[in-house]
Amino acid sequence: MLASVTLLTLLTSSGYYLLITEFGTFKNIGNHRTQTLIEATSIKIPTDTESIKKGKDIFSQKCFFCHEAHSRDKTVGPGLKGISREPCLPVSKKPSNAENIINQIKNPYKDMPSFSYLSDDEIKNIVAFLNTL
Repeated sequence: MLASVTLLTLLTSSGYYLLITEFGTFKNIGNHRTQTLIEATSIKIPTDTESIKKGKDIFSQKCFFCHEAHSRDKTVGPGLKGISREPCLPVSKKPSNAENIINQIKNPYKDMPSFSYLSDDEIKNIVAFLNTL
């Protein structure tokens, strides 16, 4: 009986891990381990160091007032650490993928202001940075 419960727990946690990591599809970007966000969309998110740096700079200018990058603690908005590895976005509960993150930045859900004035490349660079958190 105990062996059955242990095996069931192991299988359940293993299955959950595979689901949230999309069957272990992680890739290394610099010193960061991150999940690829572009699964079923045609959106190409850059993974080069320069794009990630640009995204970090834009995040520091536009987003850090409301969002913690290296924490899940809520300030004004939710903390974004690990957002690309979560199954859902923290407020809208939409699947956490590049398309939904970009849409959230351009056409926000709830109290977040719109950043639709940012160029597509700037937004993709932000997503590239978020992939490293």
